[in-house]
Amino acid sequence: MASVNFTSQHGSHRFLYNDKVPKRHIALNSRPRSLSGTTESARNYQRDPELQAAIERLFADTLQKDRKRLHRADVQHHIDRIVELGARLGLNRIHPEWNNGTFRPLITTNTTGVTTDEVCTLQRFTFGQVRPSDLKVELGDSLQIRGPIPGVEGSAANSYMLENYFKFLESGLPGVMTPEGVYDTNEEEPGRLGVTFSSFRIRPVRDDPQSMALWRELLAEQNPRMDEQGVISISFPKPLSASLNYILMEPDLQMSLGGSGDLLVVQRRQPT
Repeated sequence: MASVNFTSQHGSHRFLYNDKVPKRHIALNSRPRSLSGTTESARNYQRDPELQAAIERLFADTLQKDRKRLHRADVQHHIDRIVELGARLGLNRIHPEWNNGTFRPLITTNTTGVTTDEVCTLQRFTFGQVRPSDLKVELGDSLQIRGPIPGVEGSAANSYMLENYFKFLESGLPGVMTPEGVYDTNEEEPGRLGVTFSSFRIRPVRDDPQSMALWRELLAEQNPRMDEQGVISISFPKPLSASLNYILMEPDLQMSLGGSGDLLVVQRRQPT
């Protein structure tokens, strides 16, 4: 489970999304491909040997041991080393040509609001906006999308969206939650990606009659905003702000610290 911290007039909160990935070799290629198109800078990028070694050590203590969500103290020495190298190599800032794309979370140090087996309440998952609040959900795969949303004509060049897949624990019925917003950058803070969320939607994944009937049975009575397709759309009264502070931005592998200092490691999703 990963998170993006945000603040509002109601205090500090987190967007939760899962960091599960299939058990397969994580490529450490020093010349990764780019999903958004092979740019000249991506083709020419060569990972520094010291950085390569630092990343391999981090992955050896996490992904290679099937540890994707863990306490920050367990990897703080890895974070410190990558912070040092990122600053020295000029990789601790937003590179516009490497920023946009679709990314999969790999590692996070967020350990708040979810059990070790990726279960939380619907209230926690939806900021208290969708009920019944005590309904348990199990989180699944997730995606982080920056830039124009694939398949959405006219989406903003600086769109920012999460796709958080889940299933209701008792019934196994799947759904997806999509917080939507935009990102911004600031020349005075070259390593910071600001994100403003305006809304989110929660919808069923299956549209067969049996699944739709169960979806409505679980949610319709307490969520009058649900439409005919079972979609519940929530607009925040005031935009919610979040930030990612990059300690490493490569074409394919990127690491950032949230507002609370939690590490998030993401990898660009490659074409299949």
